[in-house]
Amino acid sequence: MKRIHTFLLLLLISVIVTISVKITEEFSRQSIPDNMRLKGELDYSVENFSLAMMDKSGNVQYNLSADSMMHYRDTDTTRLDLPNIELFKKADEHWLIKANQGQVSTKGAEIVLSGDVELKSEVSTQQQPFIIMTENLNINPEKNTVSTKDQILFTGEGMKLSSTGMIADIENETIKLLNKVRASYVPLY
Repeated sequence: MKRIHTFLLLLLISVIVTISVKITEEFSRQSIPDNMRLKGELDYSVENFSLAMMDKSGNVQYNLSADSMMHYRDTDTTRLDLPNIELFKKADEHWLIKANQGQVSTKGAEIVLSGDVELKSEVSTQQQPFIIMTENLNINPEKNTVSTKDQILFTGEGMKLSSTGMIADIENETIKLLNKVRASYVPLY
């Protein structure tokens, strides 16, 4: 009698788990916009998560947080809702990036952000910060670069630049504007 009771209890638990997984997968499919929907099987999801990625020397390379994260097993990709990324350059300098959605490729080799992407420099008190706005942004943490083929708006220190396309090298502090560059400058004094 005790074995039957234990067997029925285990059977009930497995049915509940199976139903919960199916409900979670169905809810996840319905709440993802079509342009960011990944094909494949949902492996796991996490709400309000944060991650610190280290370089080979053990220093923080970047911090990544988001309201929700969904990982897909068959493609080994991760979808992010309202991601925030903090890219580190030096102890007193880093870039803050936020967007509506994001996708992380296998092993974090590339992060693709989309929807009202804002990149803001956080620098020492001797320099003024700048802000870059665009619709899509590719981040390569290994090379410490960010890029886009889309329209950008760059503002900072009385300067306003617009361009179609950009490649920024965080480590070398260079930003290359690719096409249709327009600039205006108004002194701050």
